[in-house]
Amino acid sequence: NDVYASGGYVYVSGVFDQVCGQVAFCCAKWNGMSWTPLHMGVGIYANKCTSYSSSVYVAGGFSNAGGATSQAVARNVGGGWQSVGNGAKIFGQTSAVYQGKLYVAGQKSLGSGDQVGNCGYWNGSIWVPDNTGIFAGGYESISTLYTDPLSGIMYAGGAFTTSSGNIANNIAYKGEVSLPVELTLFTCEVEKTPEQNVKIKWETAT
Repeated sequence: NDVYASGGYVYVSGVFDQVCGQVAFCCAKWNGMSWTPLHMGVGIYANKCTSYSSSVYVAGGFSNAGGATSQAVARNVGGGWQSVGNGAKIFGQTSAVYQGKLYVAGQKSLGSGDQVGNCGYWNGSIWVPDNTGIFAGGYESISTLYTDPLSGIMYAGGAFTTSSGNIANNIAYKGEVSLPVELTLFTCEVEKTPEQNVKIKWETAT
């Protein structure tokens, strides 16, 4: 399901139970010469690996990692896997780092863990639902998150039709959009006609 490079390794996650003849449930890494299991792996379904706070985190549809209870999200450390708080009540399909926080998104789940709807972030102690921006509501499914390293904007794609109450067919973003200077130096008037059409009039500074 995912290929991710971090710290000189290539990580893969998906639905498999071995790598090069070794037991490896859903996660493995490549060091440039050989494949090795990622500490026995996680549950039955891993979707996305993300580097955050000097560790690799995996999100998926699982309730244990390396034999330890870990709902939807797990942290890989030198000695094995660790749960991330109480876990998140979500079927984790994707993850990304946005404004210094680890976000996990997917589909609302009836599993255990902190209630996050279809998207939440880790605040260092608990999983917090993201009730603003494109994820408000928390019922539709988000299949991918991507944070643009240049603009800092986080994009989301999935099976959703609204964003903050606005129409957003399957794709939306979270963050401030910076326009080129030549596009920011203008004044704009918006007028709605009796036919409910919108007229936009603008005047540039040059």
